[in-house]
Amino acid sequence: MKYYHLNFNIDKKIYSDFFWKNYYKGEWYRFELHEKQNPKLIWWKLYEEVDKFTIDLQHELNIFGMNNFPRYQYQFPNTYLPYHLDEDQLTGIMFNLRSKEITINYMQNNKSVSVGYQALVSHVGNCLHAVYPDQEARLVLKFSIRHPWEEVLERLDKKNLLLEGNNPLTS
Repeated sequence: MKYYHLNFNIDKKIYSDFFWKNYYKGEWYRFELHEKQNPKLIWWKLYEEVDKFTIDLQHELNIFGMNNFPRYQYQFPNTYLPYHLDEDQLTGIMFNLRSKEITINYMQNNKSVSVGYQALVSHVGNCLHAVYPDQEARLVLKFSIRHPWEEVLERLDKKNLLLEGNNPLTS
């Protein structure tokens, strides 16, 4: 699993404000990770109009025109998202919209590796990852891209957005 921090800052207020002005258009995302497990109602996702709102950002990231599904993800405080793989071998570009750093946990060699971030690209469809409980809610703007990991990295690299030397996961 590979990930890279991004050399890119977004205006968190603009993107957070958009979420809060439109959150009522969102919906629950039901995690049904096991047949015997009840669905987890911990994520609120907003899809509607996010693509149009983020077109300039998609151009700046050099991902416009890709099979890309931008969305907001709001996770309630003190909730746990178990280890999982995102569907369709997704590559995710994720922007933390709160002021405090947030983390994502990856499973590597049967150990959990915690990675804090503000802006991150990750091959979330190819590596088990989880979100551990946090006392604060989390709000993430995520671009879910259904293109090969290498292609997404190449596009980001053309804009000099990948920070080198910040990936402790080598597998």
